Amino acid sequence: MTPVERIKAAYAAFGRDDPSVLFATMHPAITGNEAEGNPLAGRNPYVGAQAIGEGVFGRLLAAIDGFSAVPGAFINGGDDVVVLGRYGGTMKAGGARITAQFCHVYHFRDGKVVSFQPYTDSAQWARLIARAVRLGARSLAGPGSMTQNPGARKWQNAHDEAIEARGGAL
Repeated sequence: MTPVERIKAAYAAFGRDDPSVLFATMHPAITGNEAEGNPLAGRNPYVGAQAIGEGVFGRLLAAIDGFSAVPGAFINGGDDVVVLGRYGGTMKAGGARITAQFCHVYHFRDGKVVSFQPYTDSAQWARLIARAVRLGARSLAGPGSMTQNPGARKWQNAHDEAIEARGGAL
């Protein structure tokens, strides 16, 4: 599979609530940085699939019902893939809707994602997350352990399965 085909497959699986394809695409030493101004950027850089799973996806799934990242366009640059799309979901604390454009930039090496940089409407994220935290959404302000949320546990299980499938190394 080419890098763009791998990313398309990961988004399709994500849309089916299957994170295993995304984790299987990640290099063991992947580095991810959340968009500047986004409250999740406070822990940048996220290094490794587990850090991304717990620090980003675990916290989002614990705080947002129906979280989605729907791609609209894929730009194939060989080992660099850009995805344009829109985030969606409803904040569990307060019920506010997130609907923010995104631009995801992936860099591949040896068929795996080694770096990930999202760009998004950080002001919208900051406003909604601050409101959710004021209403009691601790998962966004705190460590965001994946074991505290059933939806987020799915990401941990997929991460663990991807490690097992590769003989102990993701």
